[in-house]
Amino acid sequence: MAFADLALVLDVSGSVSSSELVDLKQAANDIVDRFNLSTTEGRVRVGVTRFRGSYQVMQVMTDVDVHGTSEPLHTVINDLLQGGEEQFNPYFPELASGTDIVAGLQGGAATYATGLGDRVNPPDPFTAPNLMVFITDGNDSAGHGINEIIAESAATGAEVFAVGVGNGVNNATINAIATQPSNTHAFYTTDFPDLLNKIDNIVAAVFGAADVGTLFIITSVSSDGTVSVSEVLIPPP
Repeated sequence: MAFADLALVLDVSGSVSSSELVDLKQAANDIVDRFNLSTTEGRVRVGVTRFRGSYQVMQVMTDVDVHGTSEPLHTVINDLLQGGEEQFNPYFPELASGTDIVAGLQGGAATYATGLGDRVNPPDPFTAPNLMVFITDGNDSAGHGINEIIAESAATGAEVFAVGVGNGVNNATINAIATQPSNTHAFYTTDFPDLLNKIDNIVAAVFGAADVGTLFIITSVSSDGTVSVSEVLIPPP
């Protein structure tokens, strides 16, 4: 049983070609679909942020389940334009040029409703973790140092999974974006087609972070006919 608020942060800077953007969209859609499981039933929510030299939250946290409520997520992903151009919508202004990693992290954090611990019961008996998948093909061009990126990643309050695409990324930058340990939170692909081959590994890592345990609902009937229901959360071993 998975519970999480997952922010997808997608780099749409000018270095991402139109053909590469097609692969990026497919990867993002695949991640959404992997959480479209009957076992989650809306317990996983996903938000989408695009970034370049600035960021734009394209879709706030939206339930992902078998009832079709994830369609807004697919719509905004499929509407992404190359180079961060205006989305023909006043809510999606044209992005600044460059690649600002800190802005991307801030945009990912902005997709959560009120920050860490924003989703408590009802309906969940505990706080759903904030998770982030940050996909970029470049390095910071806004002058932010590694230590600043590390601090901004921590400030999101999320567990961050960073994905570096292509030979243009620096390992130190991706490791700075990722929550530690980097061997379980940082991923590298040779190019955008290869990104599609890494989805299984990325989703497995994210799903593991969301798998906080199994919720058992116990119903009992007393001798006078009173029915009581209790919930017990058994954490994973």
